[in-house]
Amino acid sequence: MERVQQALIVQNTPSSAPAQIKEANQWLEQFQGTQEAWQVADQLLALEATADAAGALISAAHIFAAQTMRSKIQYDWADLPSSSHDALRGSLLGHLVRFAPGPQPVLTQLCLAVALLSLWMESWATPVSDLIGNLTAPPEQAMVKLPALLELLTVLPEETENYKVQIMPRRRAQCRDRLTAASPQVLQLLVQVCAQCRAQEGTMGRLLRCLGSWLRNASLPPDELAAPSCPLLPFAFAAMAAPSLADVAADVLVDVVHFSAGSSTGNREAEHQPLIQAALPQVLQLLPQYTRMVKVASWRGHGWPPRAHRAASEGLGLPSALVRRGSAP
Repeated sequence: MERVQQALIVQNTPSSAPAQIKEANQWLEQFQGTQEAWQVADQLLALEATADAAGALISAAHIFAAQTMRSKIQYDWADLPSSSHDALRGSLLGHLVRFAPGPQPVLTQLCLAVALLSLWMESWATPVSDLIGNLTAPPEQAMVKLPALLELLTVLPEETENYKVQIMPRRRAQCRDRLTAASPQVLQLLVQVCAQCRAQEGTMGRLLRCLGSWLRNASLPPDELAAPSCPLLPFAFAAMAAPSLADVAADVLVDVVHFSAGSSTGNREAEHQPLIQAALPQVLQLLPQYTRMVKVASWRGHGWPPRAHRAASEGLGLPSALVRRGSAP
């Protein structure tokens, strides 16, 4: 670990010569490919952050270690004995809880590492429910852990569809099935967060990104999402009026259109019809805000045109802008 720390000092010292920095970078990259890197990364993540002059070095060590963990799990999983899998999972979850408040670069890399671990570790049968249970208990710590939980639930579906992770097709299909099975629990969690954290814009931004990830990469129960008692869809529309949330809210609305439009093939159209009926009138109400709603109202190539025409014939007074899918790119 001492040699790693020395290389990090060279990287983060302004007076270091370019040749020294290049040499340190090359050495650290090579080190990440070694068997020793598993243990050293774990040790670096366990270092306590400080507010003194050494604090910047420790922060750099944390980032490097989290990146190393993510890289090792993605590319060198086969080198880790199966007897170490449970210990690695426990250690990563412990680090995840510690870094739940940030810094964000470390938290993101650790969440990616755990998501990748869930793909490779076939003995981990219920990662979504396990993570929700682990990061919502005890109740008095749930709010502190919530940023980590929402980030984890955002990247889990994304990594399942990441083909740079070279798991077997059979395994990827299993992971998709696990996400589908866990989707009611995820939806329930998002509903609870929406009800309890409505005034916290940072948390609600994370919630919207998580919701969009599941709509885009996995699935959620469309009838429950469309239910009048579910606050998620109304919140996404209301968030269009909040400057800090408008962009991510617009992305979620595009994901809702895409998710519901994807049901037009096969026999799932009836299953998604309540979601379409719940979302379409609110989309129409937002059309005057065209500069922001262009991402939804003029989304080319996909969406609701067949359903939109049916809705118009039922008296919704559909604007021609939506029927034509808009004129803006």
